[in-house]
Amino acid sequence: MLTIAMAITIPLGLITKVLIPRYLGSEQAGHFFFATTFPTAALALMPLGLGAYIKKTVPPRPEHVKEILRPICFLQAGVGALLLAGVIAFMLLTNYSNDVILLTTVMGGFQAFTTFQNEILHTVFFALGFSGDVAKLNVIGKIITSLLIGICLIAGGKVYALALFFLLGQVITTSWYMLRARSRGLLSGSMSTANFKQMFNVSLPFFIGALISSNNNYFVDTALLSRMATFKELGYYGAASGMGGVFMIIAPLIGNALVPNLSRAYHHDRAEYKKMVEISLRLILVIAMPLSLGIMMFAPEIIGLLYGPDFKAAETSLMVQGALLTYLYFAVFTSSVAVISTRGRRLALITGSSFLFNALFDFLIIPKFSGWLGEGGAAAGSSTASLVSEILTCIFLMRLSQVMPLFSRMSYTFLITALPPFLIFPLKFYYPDLGLVCRCLIYIIFLPSFALGTRIVTREELKIVYGQLVHQLRRLGRKAKLGQKL
Repeated sequence: MLTIAMAITIPLGLITKVLIPRYLGSEQAGHFFFATTFPTAALALMPLGLGAYIKKTVPPRPEHVKEILRPICFLQAGVGALLLAGVIAFMLLTNYSNDVILLTTVMGGFQAFTTFQNEILHTVFFALGFSGDVAKLNVIGKIITSLLIGICLIAGGKVYALALFFLLGQVITTSWYMLRARSRGLLSGSMSTANFKQMFNVSLPFFIGALISSNNNYFVDTALLSRMATFKELGYYGAASGMGGVFMIIAPLIGNALVPNLSRAYHHDRAEYKKMVEISLRLILVIAMPLSLGIMMFAPEIIGLLYGPDFKAAETSLMVQGALLTYLYFAVFTSSVAVISTRGRRLALITGSSFLFNALFDFLIIPKFSGWLGEGGAAAGSSTASLVSEILTCIFLMRLSQVMPLFSRMSYTFLITALPPFLIFPLKFYYPDLGLVCRCLIYIIFLPSFALGTRIVTREELKIVYGQLVHQLRRLGRKAKLGQKL
């Protein structure tokens, strides 16, 4: 069900990400990206680390969710409203224009509902094994939002109308989640002090990490680009990071689907837990590598086809975002594993270090890339700063993980999987005019050769997958023939 949902939601998300920049143009797209990203720094506080508490406590004791979900929902509503009010007050005090404040307020509301849905509702439903509900509601929500945005674009709506439709789509989807939770009897808990105390005892370290979470790297890049460059550069950066974000939707879905099972194994069978972590990590990296290389190799075609000539200067930034994709996949999964196996203080330190490193690298790299590459250089520099800080984060996460020490088989798999992007980078600068056919041949030949040569995937595993695929196709064929006879 999750696979089908991803097959539907990824193209819809891609269409949305493409249409909006093409419709708005690079400068207006920069304003829209700023309004979308700016509130995330404050709204990172909203989950209060409660997602980590749910992941740690609900899978081994599913009935506990009935005690905590209702008070969590009320708490999230209050905290979200206060944080959004704080963002508005800050913008009023710092003399932002009324148009920017209005746009940021609406997109801040959208981000608040998105945060609540992703950090709380998705986590609860996955922990209880209701992944089918998440898949269905994700598809419905994407379809509704895409239809609303399509209507707005066809009708020639302004950027404010786009923001309102984003908000409306998320409100509808969240309402459906709440109705489904109510129908399953999950909202019967009381607003007791004991419940809150129990939750915050576990969630506080993860809440501290959320204050300076690596997810806020986009906020750092956005804030610094708006000051160190132009909104046009911010538009290039938003287009490139938005394309990367479309493919990143797979990582949280896989992580949330796997983490409940990993949590149960951690509490009952540590040997099985370690084996599951290794298999899961390999699966995620095998998914990430072809996506990462594909974005890097075909960045000019992706930008030209989807965004048009107005965004040609975003090609280098998208190429760097492609390299970043593998590290983001790894970081999402290993941080989820750390939530299960650690108390959170060291994870908070790592995410805080990532945040600070990203800001430092932005200050150092953006001016150099602006002078070196010209138009689009600041966007590429900001993406490169994120890449460097994410590499350091991944190294620290490897060290933190109890099942993935340095120099282990799993760390070797990660390092080998993350190597190809750095073999591809020279092609951009030494062979800038390399044709599409040549790049296709390099991709087709290099990818399987590298995967088999480094034993990321073995021939035996491919034979097993091929055998299972043939078996499933034959089953479908037999069912089709039986249906025709009936």
